[in-house]
Amino acid sequence: LQAYLFCVHPDDLTFIGPAVQRAHDPKGDGLFDVEHRIIRRDGQIRWLSTRSQTLFEGEGEARHAVRTVGAVIDITERKRADEALRASEERRSQAIRASAAGIFDHDHVTGEIYWSPELRDRLGWARDERVTLQAFTAGVLDEDRARLSAAVAAAHDPAGDGLFDIEYRLATRQG
Repeated sequence: LQAYLFCVHPDDLTFIGPAVQRAHDPKGDGLFDVEHRIIRRDGQIRWLSTRSQTLFEGEGEARHAVRTVGAVIDITERKRADEALRASEERRSQAIRASAAGIFDHDHVTGEIYWSPELRDRLGWARDERVTLQAFTAGVLDEDRARLSAAVAAAHDPAGDGLFDIEYRLATRQG
């Protein structure tokens, strides 16, 4: 156990030590399920997912740990991919905020529409207000509505390229 704890990254010891103690506590369930970092002998830091079960014998005060069985998986690449995705999403969010461009996403299966906070602000919609296609198109000026409907239909056409590229006029909630 000490050899294992010796290689655990110092920042992760605060939760690893107590998790090990809980897993070996005869009053507990014996489960150990954590993701943590280790420092290898060569100095390389790796992420591990460790799941184990401590088995106990005896009853009451005589209950004691007899064996721990488990598995360890190196999840370093998954953690790197997660971090790269998080950083990419943050850069995208910063770019959208900086450009003041609004973005939307229309789920064709559920009909749900996502509007970014910037788009909601620009069009006068509350952050928690549900956007529907009907409510959105109601704000389109009458003389642009038919052209917009045709562009939406073309974008939804399975035989088409899915591109939605149109200029139209839209009244904000404040008119």
